[in-house]
Amino acid sequence: MTMTLRETWDRLSQFEQPLLLGSASGPCLIVSRRFGARVMAASPVALGAPNVLWVNTELGNEDFHSDESRNWNVGGHRTWLAPEDAFYLDSAGNWFVPSQMDPGDYQPDAAASEDQCSFTNSFDISTRNGPPGGGLELQLRRRIALCHKPPGELSRDSLSDVSFISFEVAHALRNIGPQVLGEDLPHVGLWSLLQVSPPDGGPGTMIIPTQGSPAYTDYFDPVPEERRWLGENVITFKIDGAKRGKMGIAPEIAPEAIGYMSEVAGTPLLVVKQFSIKRDGLYLDRPWGKERANGDAVQAYNDDGEMGGFAEMECHAAAQSLARNQEQSHTIVISAFVGPLDRLKTIGSRLLGTDLEKVHYFS
Repeated sequence: MTMTLRETWDRLSQFEQPLLLGSASGPCLIVSRRFGARVMAASPVALGAPNVLWVNTELGNEDFHSDESRNWNVGGHRTWLAPEDAFYLDSAGNWFVPSQMDPGDYQPDAAASEDQCSFTNSFDISTRNGPPGGGLELQLRRRIALCHKPPGELSRDSLSDVSFISFEVAHALRNIGPQVLGEDLPHVGLWSLLQVSPPDGGPGTMIIPTQGSPAYTDYFDPVPEERRWLGENVITFKIDGAKRGKMGIAPEIAPEAIGYMSEVAGTPLLVVKQFSIKRDGLYLDRPWGKERANGDAVQAYNDDGEMGGFAEMECHAAAQSLARNQEQSHTIVISAFVGPLDRLKTIGSRLLGTDLEKVHYFS
């Protein structure tokens, strides 16, 4: 079930006063401070329209929120830390989400306006690959802003028959402890995860351009051949929320944009996520327990229904050494387009740098 933004607003209002960026009668976002200062919902149309992002339908149910360990999985776009096996596995190897990081305790660090807001969360956290007793003192800052211009080199005239919304998430990691991250303590990476929904009528298709050979690393069980397609400098991935699989793309060949072709309320939908890649940068996330010289810069995930049946469009920032009060940042632009399929393919081709008329779509 895809909720409208208004339904999402009503459920969030049980816990907080959510923020609306944009206009209730036009493109708009809903931001939740309570659940990690994240964009929970977005619409190119209006507050009463379906959400183009995934939101957990259990949001607002008493049983769901009585187990606070599940409060990270509410939907939308979130910021995590990398690598996963350092921060999300306890000493016994059990996976969990540190609550001080997500949802955390994000506080506004500037007055919100009708088109932007900013929040900061300061916390201590430990890592499995650090020295004994070596806690990290960190601060995550998130600035969310509606974009007033179309992404890339698109013009408003070229989008005359398409509804769209574009917004920017700039997140930053600051070291507020006395020791140097990357020297005295392990490196820490910024990790951006955008949750999207499989369409009601059938699978969607994740589109991952590559710079050269369309190679990827499997996380969890290998992605079966019938669930992925390798084209010339592009990979597509079946998204249906029915079988867990994850692909990782190394920074040497990773794209600076990934796309997702789907439907919302029976109308074609294209979601594009744009970001920067440092080809020679240090990336931290890799399959658990596997030794590799470097990690992956881009990842795509399809859930099996155990956590809600969503998919994720993920990207990482290259890690940096950070002395006390130094920070690193990474900016992501997320855009959603609703309209005729042929127009969405043209738009996606320009933003992704690959011909969407020639890729394989899953049905």
